[in-house]
Amino acid sequence: AVVSTQSTGRIRRSVDTGPLQQPCEDVFLPAIFSEISTALLNNSLHHRGEWTHRRWNQGWDYPETMPLEEVGLSEAWSWFSKDYIPSMVDKKFSGFKTWGTPINSFGMRLKSGTEPTDSLEGKGVVTVLLPLEIGPGTQLVFNDICVFTPKLGDVVIFPSRFTHRVRFVPPKEGQFVTIASFYNEK
Repeated sequence: AVVSTQSTGRIRRSVDTGPLQQPCEDVFLPAIFSEISTALLNNSLHHRGEWTHRRWNQGWDYPETMPLEEVGLSEAWSWFSKDYIPSMVDKKFSGFKTWGTPINSFGMRLKSGTEPTDSLEGKGVVTVLLPLEIGPGTQLVFNDICVFTPKLGDVVIFPSRFTHRVRFVPPKEGQFVTIASFYNEK
């Protein structure tokens, strides 16, 4: 399994007591995953599946993506989603109640030399990102105001749609790889 029993215990303890950063209004960064866990997840994306570039029904042009089912990560991510995300959303975003299972989850890769993208706008009421590889110069820009670079192990949680547009600025070298999930209201 990608997440071992020992890792699962560490994740649960961190979820309950870990530090919670807030780099922008309504953007939270609980430090949950260890460097080893992110490396295992990143390795699974790079060596088990195939990256594709496609346009979605809404007409948005996504960076390269990979369904988590394709690389055997959907079950591990589903566990994390059901165990952690709804309670975090209930505590931090009053008025939002999410399902424990995301409506869509996938790996996303943005290589250096590509254009910035804001194609995740409008997918669900809450978006969750887990950065697995962060090349130098990678930035997340919220509402053209707040700019920051997440760290490995941080889970980026924010309300989506109209309140928090996010733009991904690609790294100057290397790549930015993340797991992205969208959650709808109950």
